Amino acid sequence: MVVLLIAAFFLYRIRHRVLPSNDITLEFTEANAGIDGMAAWLAAYADLVLVPDNSYAPDAALKKYLSIPEPEKPMEKMQWNANVARSYLNTGKPEESFPYFKEYFRIAEENPAAIRSNKFNKEYYRFILETYGISYMRQGEIANCLNRHTPESCIFPIQGGGIHADTMGAANAFRIYRSILAEDPGDHEAVWLLNVSAMALG
Repeated sequence: MVVLLIAAFFLYRIRHRVLPSNDITLEFTEANAGIDGMAAWLAAYADLVLVPDNSYAPDAALKKYLSIPEPEKPMEKMQWNANVARSYLNTGKPEESFPYFKEYFRIAEENPAAIRSNKFNKEYYRFILETYGISYMRQGEIANCLNRHTPESCIFPIQGGGIHADTMGAANAFRIYRSILAEDPGDHEAVWLLNVSAMALG
């Protein structure tokens, strides 16, 4: 009986294409048969799932944040810049995220009391700093492992031809993670990423 119930559940999921992200059911009917029908069904499916609150749809999130005017209040402005920066990074465009990260930290430097005002602000600041480091790591990967690919690229430990010729990304990541460790020497994630960036620099 249990097996039959499980089988029925999966058949229902296959037939009705339940979208777990928002509990929307998209019926797949005979009208969707053929190339044109399937293309139309997939387009409708995309409209349902490519939404800003879907973490696997960063383009939708980026479009949403860029449609919002940059706020005037410092903390809101910081949040907006952080959202845009993270969205650019998540869409695979780390270089375009840099101005927004820099603006976030510029405002933070002008408002240190706001960062220290509560635990959430301090932890979020740290999270954005770590993400900024990741954006530079990603830029280094694009500039070297992709654009200057060698047989030794992407092989760990990094050595020989895998060492970055364009050092901008790794050097900035190294600087950021070293600053994190100056505040918290026990941050093992920062230790690891500092070592990776150091290897990339040779």
